[in-house]
Amino acid sequence: MRLPLILALGLGLAGCVSTGPVEDGLYYSAPRSQGAGFVSTDKTPEAVAKILREAGLGAVRAGSASVTLSSRDLRLVDCGTYVQVAMGNRAEFPATAPEAVLMEGFTTPGLVRRVIDSRSTIRLTRAADGSGYVVSETHSVTRRYQALGSSARSKATVTFDEGSAGTFTNGSLCRSSGLVATLLR
Repeated sequence: MRLPLILALGLGLAGCVSTGPVEDGLYYSAPRSQGAGFVSTDKTPEAVAKILREAGLGAVRAGSASVTLSSRDLRLVDCGTYVQVAMGNRAEFPATAPEAVLMEGFTTPGLVRRVIDSRSTIRLTRAADGSGYVVSETHSVTRRYQALGSSARSKATVTFDEGSAGTFTNGSLCRSSGLVATLLR
């Protein structure tokens, strides 16, 4: 049958596949990260720029007193985890997986393609008291769904910073992964 093959391929690409006694459905777990919160550093802008470049996170611009990182790297955000159970198969994958094919409507199965796009801006600026530098993060995550074999589509975007969460209408949320804070320690 073609449907199980497509589903298995989609689930296999989305994450690790294993079997389990869970009822068919799509299950969501919130992010483990609590966000980065307030981050400061005494590292120089040149040192911070070097760390961010070596991490391969995106385009880094460094000045004498500031650093800006523009990135589409999904490692900068944590949007939780999905578990898809269908036809006896179980797949767990990060909600930030760039692309996934999901089962929707288990009584009348249909496939839904989900695509994630993330844009992040990380800024390092001198602290007001001159004692070091403050790191600020702005993230925007866009989620697109398209029913395969249909023209039905949806799109939603959430925007958040290093200490807050962006919540989609279905209750799933995204936060900063805290990766930049970890790199600057």
